[in-house]
Amino acid sequence: MVISNLTRRERVFDILADIRDLHIIQDKDERVEQLESIATSIAELGENRKTLHELVINLANLWRIDCNGAEGFTISNDIDRLHDYVEQSLRSKTIAR
Repeated sequence: MVISNLTRRERVFDILADIRDLHIIQDKDERVEQLESIATSIAELGENRKTLHELVINLANLWRIDCNGAEGFTISNDIDRLHDYVEQSLRSKTIAR
């Protein structure tokens, strides 16, 4: 994703859309690559997002070895939980501005 010419709000919505797109990616390697790209986009926001960035990278590493984020969860559950968490984290700061 190219984010340099977008407003912060547009970048946040692009990140959230990219997370939702994970649902339609069937290939594991492509899904992991997309998740790493999302982590990079979060880091490029330039704010104190190290913890969020690391959370996404850790999830990518789990998927790479065919594990899910939590016992009993599916990849779809992981995507939904990630979307909700990132949305809450990023949008709350966007709305506050």
